[in-house]
Amino acid sequence: MNSSCVPNESERSVTSSTHLVLRCRRKVLVNTDPLKRCYNGCYFSVEYQWSAWEVFDSQVPVEKAESTLKFWRELNDYAVLSRGEGARIEWELVPATELETSP
Repeated sequence: MNSSCVPNESERSVTSSTHLVLRCRRKVLVNTDPLKRCYNGCYFSVEYQWSAWEVFDSQVPVEKAESTLKFWRELNDYAVLSRGEGARIEWELVPATELETSP
């Protein structure tokens, strides 16, 4: 399993109707100040925004889909409790065929 949320070549090329794709997106702190000011590492104004969806695991068996999704969501809930809202990751399972047809 790829922990960086970035798929490697073997994960991109192997898809099957018996497998689902686990995708994630992270909350990213964005400097929203029009002048992009930063004083001693602190931005003048910021907000959290969701990143683009990235493939985390392209080979999740259908029979393990719910338990896999539950595991990653619970693990992330713990990370958010420990490190704050900046550690929030959103997870979803999609059919592999949906990713093949998207641009």
